[in-house]
Amino acid sequence: MSVKNSTLKWILAAAAVVVLAVGIFLIARNPAAKTVGTVQITVQDQNGKTLADKKIGYKEGDTLVSLLENNFKNVRMKDGMLMDIESLVTPDDWSYYIAFYKDGKYSEVGVGSAVLEPDARYSFVFEKLEY
Repeated sequence: MSVKNSTLKWILAAAAVVVLAVGIFLIARNPAAKTVGTVQITVQDQNGKTLADKKIGYKEGDTLVSLLENNFKNVRMKDGMLMDIESLVTPDDWSYYIAFYKDGKYSEVGVGSAVLEPDARYSFVFEKLEY
């Protein structure tokens, strides 16, 4: 192997390392990629059994709906209301519905209007509709 080929390989390797380092730096610096906070989201059936319980980091611009859609199965929204999630399905007669709680209290806003807050705990519980 000639000295010229060996030198060229070292130069290309050094350039690759520099490009990789710059790429990692730019990705790490990107404010859109930074986590703003984390929330805990729990899904429970009508018997109180936990079907899913996840701690999820979120970025600026994320919504509760986007976190649900990206982290849980079978999410279906209708008119700003959560109709289905995981194995829970709101029946046509509305005898059961998916109640929405924030930090253990019944939410005063719908899922579609909820504002993410760091360290908040959101719960979705399948409850019987009482008249």
